[in-house]
Amino acid sequence: MALDRLRGVDEPVEAFRRVTAAALRAIAHRPEMNVVFVPDAPALRGDEARLPQPSRALTAGEVSVLRGEADAIALKLRHHDAKLHARLRPAAGPAQALYDGVEQARLEALGAQHMAGVEDNIAAALEERYRLRGFSRLASREEVPLADAVALLAREALTGALPPPSARKAVDLWRSWIESKLGRGFSELKASLKDQANYAQNVRRLIHELGLGDSTSPE
Repeated sequence: MALDRLRGVDEPVEAFRRVTAAALRAIAHRPEMNVVFVPDAPALRGDEARLPQPSRALTAGEVSVLRGEADAIALKLRHHDAKLHARLRPAAGPAQALYDGVEQARLEALGAQHMAGVEDNIAAALEERYRLRGFSRLASREEVPLADAVALLAREALTGALPPPSARKAVDLWRSWIESKLGRGFSELKASLKDQANYAQNVRRLIHELGLGDSTSPE
């Protein structure tokens, strides 16, 4: 009897893992991708996608967040050239974090263009990330990483979606300053959305316009 009760609890979780892994492979166009669920943060390591282990409670909110993390990895597998990204990536510091974040915004925008469910899932995952990082408690611009603010404003420009609620006030602390510095920069990102090389060069120009050019690697 106890085993039957345990099996009844675990079956929905196992079904969710199977469906989530299958969706990740389908979106990524990688049927051979190994998907594992571990008690760690989501990550992509070679041919293995690592997702957080779902709890037995498996609430609707948790489902959306986990699907969002899976979708983010799938979009990276499908639309991201890691070698190209590395070749143009700034050497270190805030410029590197900004470059990575704005590239992730490109991937999320590509997913949102064609799959409304993906857009909703990623929005849930972003909200959870910034909630856990305590962004709702940040009260001054100095506390808010510039890279995060630029990445979320880039996502807004590319998709029309506002920053997640937990990060909205934090982003608004930077909004007017960033927009005054970048001018048409976000429009250029949108125009190059499907061309990663061109998009990356535009991101590097944004980095320079924000005064972070000394942190970039040579062209």
